[in-house]
Amino acid sequence: MIRTRFSGSRLSRLSWALPLALVAALAGCSNRGDETSATLKTLAAIQAAASRATSGDPAPAGPQLTRAVLNTVDGEFVLAEVEKTGSRAFMYISAERQGRAAGSEGGRLLVWRTENDVSLTLRDGVLVGTRGLGGDLVSAQGGPALAAVRSRGASQGLKRQVYSALDNKPVVMNFACEVDDLGAETIVIVERRHGTRHLRETCALADGTVVNDYWVDSRGSTVWKSRQWAGPYIGYVTVEKLTP
Repeated sequence: MIRTRFSGSRLSRLSWALPLALVAALAGCSNRGDETSATLKTLAAIQAAASRATSGDPAPAGPQLTRAVLNTVDGEFVLAEVEKTGSRAFMYISAERQGRAAGSEGGRLLVWRTENDVSLTLRDGVLVGTRGLGGDLVSAQGGPALAAVRSRGASQGLKRQVYSALDNKPVVMNFACEVDDLGAETIVIVERRHGTRHLRETCALADGTVVNDYWVDSRGSTVWKSRQWAGPYIGYVTVEKLTP
């Protein structure tokens, strides 16, 4: 059992409702004419239904997020969930760096953001930072998980992560990790099937273990889904890649 060294206010909640500003951005991305209006109406309905569900009212039998809806927009979007609270959010890319600009571990570094400025930073699909959640992951090495994702195979090694306590003091954690290849697995994300390799990273600490899972495209390095530990305060975050 991982002991928490953080105290203070509750975890800031991600907003499940798709912000209107992002809806407008989606409209700007769409190039299918009349379908744009229908897409916005569907997304707005999903937003309203989700808001009612969050408030405790029964969720109506309304439109669902479907592949047909996602096919009407361009760009990359993910759905993230903080497991501890059940909070969800659609996220879009707000910054991107590649190669040397991405730092010593290189790769493709993406900052995924919500309209209320909660962000997750992933390097080739491996979580290396969070902002806006409280007790954030300030910085992290991709380590053996990054090597495993890139090779779609087993790996092992050490990595270091720095978390922020609620008094803003850094907490450093060092991990000894091993990544196992659990084999081929087909997953479904909003009606689309993905052939993947399921990689599981197990990291040992002095007082427990952390287990991270990655479902990596069987023919490439895209991480279609992951469940990763974001620290003692936030806990596990699941990220699903919705598009393209």
